[in-house]
Amino acid sequence: LYTTECFDCEQRVNSFHAMLTSGLVRAFHSLKDMYLALHPAKRALSHWRASELSRVWYSWCKFLYYLVKKQTALMHLITHCLARGLRGWIEHTEDRHLMLRA
Repeated sequence: LYTTECFDCEQRVNSFHAMLTSGLVRAFHSLKDMYLALHPAKRALSHWRASELSRVWYSWCKFLYYLVKKQTALMHLITHCLARGLRGWIEHTEDRHLMLRA
């Protein structure tokens, strides 16, 4: 048997629970709305970071490409100079042998 006091107490508890729950629901929805409002900004920021990272990656690859190109050119130059020096040395020794025979 419900008494008036018990019914009144239960009604107050339900009212308090509804107030608390509705406050939490409103807080959750406002937080969700804030997050959804920030979502385009977060996407824009991630695109900006990705473009910066791709720019850094591209410049790093470009640097490595030119480094390899420089090394190759330097090796060709060294090889060319060594070959020219070797040809000069061979020509010098041939001239020396020719002079010794004469």
